[in-house]
Amino acid sequence: MKVVKIQDTGESPLSGRQEQYWNHNLRPRYEKLRPGFKLNYTNQETILKLSGFKAFEYGHWTTQNDRFDFLAAALVSFSDMKKITGFDNLGFDKIGVAYGARGKGGKVAAHFEPHSYMINLTKPHGFGCFAHEYGHAIDYFFGGYVDPDGRIYSLSGGRLTGMNFRTEKTGSLRYYMKEVLLCMLQENGKPSESYRRLLRYGGENDYWVRHTELFARIFEQWTLYRLKTKKIENHFLTQRKYSEHWAYLTDKDFKRVLPKMNRLIREIAAKSAIRVIN
Repeated sequence: MKVVKIQDTGESPLSGRQEQYWNHNLRPRYEKLRPGFKLNYTNQETILKLSGFKAFEYGHWTTQNDRFDFLAAALVSFSDMKKITGFDNLGFDKIGVAYGARGKGGKVAAHFEPHSYMINLTKPHGFGCFAHEYGHAIDYFFGGYVDPDGRIYSLSGGRLTGMNFRTEKTGSLRYYMKEVLLCMLQENGKPSESYRRLLRYGGENDYWVRHTELFARIFEQWTLYRLKTKKIENHFLTQRKYSEHWAYLTDKDFKRVLPKMNRLIREIAAKSAIRVIN
């Protein structure tokens, strides 16, 4: 296979000294990510076309080995994600993935940008955070393009907290999302154990109880559960993003939420082949 430099497919050009560096440092490596999985290609355009993502971006100082390993992990992970979600078009022709290119500094391992629909995984801590950020992407894409509401963009309600919801449309994606969140927030009409823990340990920071964050963490747990049912281990897709155990659903609450979550994912999968004209 001819060795070529792995380039950005989004807007992240290299120039000057960086370009000179890359011209003399093409040292790709192949790491077997899973026994029996064949890495048939690393052509970015092919991967993007098959997965429906719009672009890959890299930080200027990510090494060639970093880029190759990221692509290999993404290829395996997109295959795994299709298996567990049933989504025909994972990226919906709208979502992109950046590696070490859009970091915010500090301890933030990854983030999703609703305005650009880019998922950024920082170097070196972003691996393991993809499922969480992809949960945000689902929330905003389907709220913005498939089941829109002029009052609020995301399906979940974004920064809304508690029992504040703005949809009563039975049968819509917003309705199924509401069912997931309500099941998480309460049990038998009272605050659930998981919700009480968030209020207790999260303090005055409402970040922990924003609807969009609740859903992303539920999706993160759901992804891990679904991978385990298929006996798949994938540390690129998900390793708990937060070290705080109380940030996640208790086992009991997860079992209650699971049927609602499965229903939401099935409804999204039925609409996942949608194409968006940018």
